[in-house]
Amino acid sequence: MTMHQDDFQHSQAQFVDRRKDDSILLHIKELQASHKELAAKITFYHAVFEETTEKAVQKVIERSFPEGDPEGHKRHHELVIQREEERVAFWHNMKVKLTEWGLIGFAGWAFYALWAAFLKGPK
Repeated sequence: MTMHQDDFQHSQAQFVDRRKDDSILLHIKELQASHKELAAKITFYHAVFEETTEKAVQKVIERSFPEGDPEGHKRHHELVIQREEERVAFWHNMKVKLTEWGLIGFAGWAFYALWAAFLKGPK
């Protein structure tokens, strides 16, 4: 037998011996089972975490608004904004009307003064 044939037979013997040893295969199967168990736990705890977080956020929202009513709170702010816009528009219109009537008054006074001067005649 040559040296290469001897090495080949020796390596075949080791390969067969490794196949007979099931401890590695059993260990791999245990790891796979552990992996599946951990994956199931992670999925479960993720769902629990999401549900708990959602409930906590909902409680914060309810406590953040009077009587836990965000829509009512929004309507209140819309009403306050509308009132403020109406107040600003009222005062703007008031200034415009006051300016108009002031100019009409001034024009009337100027016309009266010029008419009175016209009626007096030259000095």
